[in-house]
Amino acid sequence: MSQQSEKISNRIDWVDYAKGLGIVLVVMGHSLRGEMTSAKGSDLLIAHPIDAWIYAFHMPLFFFLSGLFARSLRNKTPQDFWTSRWTILIHPYLLWSLIIHGTRSIAGLTDQSWPEFIANFWRVSYEPIGIFWFLYVLGLISSLYYLLFSNVWIKTLNRSWVLIITTIASYTAYIVFKDAIAWEPLRRTLAFFPYFCLGSLCQELPNILSSLINSRSRRWQVIVAGFGAVTLGILANLWSPPSEPHLLLASCGILAIVALAQEMAAAQPWDLVKLLGVRSLQIYVLHTLFSSLAVKLLHKVIPGDIFWLDLAFGAVVGVFLSLAIAEVCQKMHWEGLFSLRQMAR
Repeated sequence: MSQQSEKISNRIDWVDYAKGLGIVLVVMGHSLRGEMTSAKGSDLLIAHPIDAWIYAFHMPLFFFLSGLFARSLRNKTPQDFWTSRWTILIHPYLLWSLIIHGTRSIAGLTDQSWPEFIANFWRVSYEPIGIFWFLYVLGLISSLYYLLFSNVWIKTLNRSWVLIITTIASYTAYIVFKDAIAWEPLRRTLAFFPYFCLGSLCQELPNILSSLINSRSRRWQVIVAGFGAVTLGILANLWSPPSEPHLLLASCGILAIVALAQEMAAAQPWDLVKLLGVRSLQIYVLHTLFSSLAVKLLHKVIPGDIFWLDLAFGAVVGVFLSLAIAEVCQKMHWEGLFSLRQMAR
């Protein structure tokens, strides 16, 4: 393997590790919020800062990681671009919104009956259901990026500076107009577009990341400093849900995850974390259903709410049962359930 191809392989490795860490935080965050609705007393007192810590950066992380590969979008023809959006984002968005929330309505896990859900399903064209907002907003963000950076006039400018200006402008627009924007996907597009642009900027200027985490000691310094900054920010009430992430805290958390992912990729005893990253889309679309059903079944065996037991059981089942289903689909060559990319090749 050449030095260049080895560098690319290592880069893909750490991105998968970062996705693996991120998807664990996603499942924990969703399970935690599900349990917080019925929590009280000391459980709720402890849960709130943990919830704030997770939500400070776990979704910005995924937009940042998506931005790392944004360069491939710029040279696509309009037809190729929209075909890729269909195969990678729109198809799983529509299919799994129908499967997951249809199943939840049949199982009595939502307020809607199955006929009501089907009658109103057309609304997903403008109103994402539950966690599927991520795929919807990522589609809007990648489309906005394509419209901005595939234009001929932008190619004559310094793309790095344009990305920096776009990041600042987008976050400023979010801060100024967030209360005036009625359409939730647009508000979230403005909120998360800066992280996508930062990922693309790190692709344009790879020395930004490598200079920060070019040695093991430097990586651990970034891990401690990054997570420490998020923790101090939460304790100081610098940011708290349900508002969208604070740009500074989210950036600190992203840097810490990137450093930890690179440390794991260098050590390579963490194959499970990498596998979770490779299957992160599958786990994302499946986990809420399995977590909810797992806790419901647990209550039949152990009556009553035991906050931390319910949380741990729901999160573990959500991650590993989703992973198992994803692996079965891979073995059966049913990848088209999650993306048409393989079928399109």
